[in-house]
Amino acid sequence: METAGRTHFGALLKQFRLDAGMTQQDLAERAKLSVEAISTLERGARTRPHSETVNLLARALDLLPRCEAQLKGAVDPSRRPQRPDVPSASRLRLLRSDDEAATTRNNLPRQLTSLVGRQREVDEVAGLLRRHRLVTVVGTGGVGKTRVAVQLGSAVLDECPDGVWLVDLAPLGHERLVESTVRAALQLPSMTGSDLEIVLAHLETRRLLLILDNCEHVIDRARDMTAHIIQVCPLVRILATSRQPLAVTGEQVYRIPSLAVPPNPCRNAQAALTHGATELFVDRAVAVDASFTLTDHNAPEVVEICRRLDGIPLAIELAAARVNVLAPRQIAERLDRRFKLLTSTDCRVLPRHQTMTASIDWSYDLLTPREQRFFESLSIFVGSCTLEAAAEVCTVNEEDDDDILDLIASLVTKSLLVAELVGDDQRYRLLESSRQYAAQKLDVRGNREAVECRHATFYVRMAERFDSAWLTTPEQEWIPQVEIELGNWRAVFERTIANRRLVVLAQRLAATRSVGHAFPEVEVRSWITSALQLVDERTAPRLVAELEFAHANSARRVGELSLSLAAAERAMAKYRELGDISGIAWAQSLMGGVFGLLERREEAAPLLEEALAAARTLGNRRLTATVLLHFGNVQSGLGDFCAARTDLTEAVALAKANGAESLWSAAALGLAENEFLSGDAEAALQLTAEVLATLRTPSVSSSTVRGIAAASSQMAMYLIALTRYDEGTNFAKEALTLASRIRLSVVSAVSLHHLVVASLWRGRVRGRCTRGNQVSAARLIGFVEARRTELGIPAQFGVTKKYAETTAILQDAIGSVEFTRLTAAGAAMTEDEAIAQARALE
Repeated sequence: METAGRTHFGALLKQFRLDAGMTQQDLAERAKLSVEAISTLERGARTRPHSETVNLLARALDLLPRCEAQLKGAVDPSRRPQRPDVPSASRLRLLRSDDEAATTRNNLPRQLTSLVGRQREVDEVAGLLRRHRLVTVVGTGGVGKTRVAVQLGSAVLDECPDGVWLVDLAPLGHERLVESTVRAALQLPSMTGSDLEIVLAHLETRRLLLILDNCEHVIDRARDMTAHIIQVCPLVRILATSRQPLAVTGEQVYRIPSLAVPPNPCRNAQAALTHGATELFVDRAVAVDASFTLTDHNAPEVVEICRRLDGIPLAIELAAARVNVLAPRQIAERLDRRFKLLTSTDCRVLPRHQTMTASIDWSYDLLTPREQRFFESLSIFVGSCTLEAAAEVCTVNEEDDDDILDLIASLVTKSLLVAELVGDDQRYRLLESSRQYAAQKLDVRGNREAVECRHATFYVRMAERFDSAWLTTPEQEWIPQVEIELGNWRAVFERTIANRRLVVLAQRLAATRSVGHAFPEVEVRSWITSALQLVDERTAPRLVAELEFAHANSARRVGELSLSLAAAERAMAKYRELGDISGIAWAQSLMGGVFGLLERREEAAPLLEEALAAARTLGNRRLTATVLLHFGNVQSGLGDFCAARTDLTEAVALAKANGAESLWSAAALGLAENEFLSGDAEAALQLTAEVLATLRTPSVSSSTVRGIAAASSQMAMYLIALTRYDEGTNFAKEALTLASRIRLSVVSAVSLHHLVVASLWRGRVRGRCTRGNQVSAARLIGFVEARRTELGIPAQFGVTKKYAETTAILQDAIGSVEFTRLTAAGAAMTEDEAIAQARALE
């Protein structure tokens, strides 16, 4: 008895100290004892501390009366508190049952598969359990909470003298069964007293880990029982798993993340396998098909599967189980029908884990009716949304922001909604499987069109607010806010353009300049074209004008100059009808710029003079800088380099002051071109290098990519003029890659020309101008000339004297007849064929 008491008192004192967050030094100072005395007691070297010493310790630890009685009872077992409602005879039977159960120290299930990608989580939770008596692992369904808990239980078994005991609460149909399930898991027989009293009596002096698995559907009873155990049984530690925290005082919550997924695209099998999601897929795929191997060929499809399944282990395992009948590509193609695909026929698997539908059903059924409707409405968002968006789109009746915040908090707590901080804003998103599930529920409820209409209205108004900010707000402030909503805007356009009742919303969205600034040009062109096709007599004249202007602006950016000019003329006519001075000036500016590119500079000047006067009168700095940019380019083309330098320098300053980075880069590149045409290639090169250095930032927008492509193309031309052919080739390749990716046809064509010229002159310098290169170069020149004609690019745009020399040298080398034949063949090539041939040049 003395040994048992000694061990118990020392361990109990140490536990109470740790729970209070004290060191031995802290406790010694508060109890007016020496550190050596505290150490002696905790080691069990002193067996019977004086009652006053125990009183001092209890007061210093600020123990509750029950805990103080336990500490005193540990010194003298006769003073150990008896639970008044548990007869001593029952306690004796319980002690005898303890001896019988002593041969088994755990009831952990045997794991039939390996643990993949979760060792870090196991280690982190284990660390938390050593510092806290209650840790709750929370996460969405199928994320692997139970597996981590069981693995941890096995890992810490040696640290738990009285074992590790798993209590599976998932099968329970009613909360009243919680305590009896715990009693049964602990292998305690029925006896006089309630199940809770029996459990507490058993655990009161034991050092063990109790795992309460799947608490979410019996959360209230699980919370109460856990609170009792934590208060009464100081040596017990509890690891709970749940889709929401227990909310017990002293609880440490660990939110288990999805498995890590590789970046997309990932074409290297070895790199992909360093991520837990891919490793799990391969492990489970090999289990059903021993011949399965991850290769560089199938890695992109496997990565796509893991990413679209949000790295959720259950979903990945269910998908991997299909490799015995489907290739990874086929699995990826079927993920839009994932709830039929992601099923298991293994009868040993828990029902809620046999399909992804069942897993989400489990959480959905625990929601209140209002939470269910809110969850369903959230499926309308693509990616994430803000609190403001959720409040506008998902509200019913007279709900306010506080009501919506409560709903969001509930879904986040229940692991159905992910909260993430993006910049300074908190955003919320459903995992993709949950979103598809919620979308199906929304369809069944028959409420989709109303929610879609609210969603579309909110995002169109947001786009129009950004348009207002576009004139005066620095791009670095508003472009990140625009880009994070691209998925929502894309969804809005696709839904509204197909719904005649909502088509005006699609047209309003297509007409906005800020959104068009952030989207890939080919997509913007498609939107505007579709929106214009649906213009009729009911379309507001101002909306028609804005659509025509957007059409003209977009066509100019991709080099369709004649189309741009016609659309700008129609826009200006509409603005004149409306008496819109600002709109007229913008259209005039655009027309003047296009006239300059078409080398119709005499027609450009009066338009730009009128637009500049209006811009200065309106005090619109962005419009003023835009007109000056076009004016400077026109004057440079006319050979008035001094006047061009003045206008372009002012445009650069105004754009920079306004935070208009894309306009600034265009004006700076115009200034560089002016220096080059005036004979100073070095100055042009330096200015362009500065533009590139500014544009190359970690967060590159679509407009920034356009600027980098244009700047790289100009760098190539200046370097070629300076006979730096290797560097020129590199910049031409970069410009070609970017321009072809975002469909900037003019830059693609001009960059191809740069690449041909740099390659041939580099070969001449090195004495290695092969026949194959000459043939390819002739074909490419034929393609470029045909493309220039097709796009209306002036003959001298992006060309220097060296380019004419290149053509003459080629004609001499292969003969005029053969040169003509090859250029004709090149004119028939596609852009992809031309790019492939250009990349093959030596």
